[in-house]
Amino acid sequence: MFARAFLIALLTGSTPLVARGDVAVDVRVQQAIEDAVAERVGHDAIVTARVTDIRAGELAEGVVAWPEQDTRAGVPARFALYSSRSRRVRIGEATAVVSVTVEAIRLRRPVLRGESIEMRDIEEVRHELDGPLAPVAGIDDVLGARARRDVSADTILSRSDVVPEPAIKSGESVRAVVRIGGVEVSATAIALQSGARNEVIRLTNPGSRKTLLGRVVRRGEVEVIDAR
Repeated sequence: MFARAFLIALLTGSTPLVARGDVAVDVRVQQAIEDAVAERVGHDAIVTARVTDIRAGELAEGVVAWPEQDTRAGVPARFALYSSRSRRVRIGEATAVVSVTVEAIRLRRPVLRGESIEMRDIEEVRHELDGPLAPVAGIDDVLGARARRDVSADTILSRSDVVPEPAIKSGESVRAVVRIGGVEVSATAIALQSGARNEVIRLTNPGSRKTLLGRVVRRGEVEVIDAR
């Protein structure tokens, strides 16, 4: 019966509803919550939301969800609902229990505050979150970084656990890459600033002495985004 109703809703263009106990859940709310959690946690998160309550008027357009600051996985949590046309227009709220599985980094051994984290100290694992929805650390976030505090073995690292080392240091020679369509051109440039991964720094072309802006991709490599 439900499958038939769902198919009819899709064919007629009406909004399909998913029955969850005694709550009719607009699938757009469920998807909005899952998207919001995945965006906050990152690193290829697999998110499933079980919506238990919706307090909103008629959802006549797209929906964007925003989790509360202290939202945790595995327990009921509230999400503010906004119109996709304007995040200034709050249209209601929903309660959901989310389960989240992520690619995470686990420590093999205890690490002391200020100690550098090397490849031999860590392993990549699939991990189901059971606490706050904080961004987990990826391997690029922790490799070569220093521990912000003493961290015990088997800890799943978050970005707040480490102080990242610059992937590029001022004065270094780097590979500067320019991508236009499917074409990639690279040349050697000199970093004028230090920067961590994804930060934008200034570079100079040693031949032309032009100043460039580039986004740090990884150690020794910068993608040029502007040439002055």
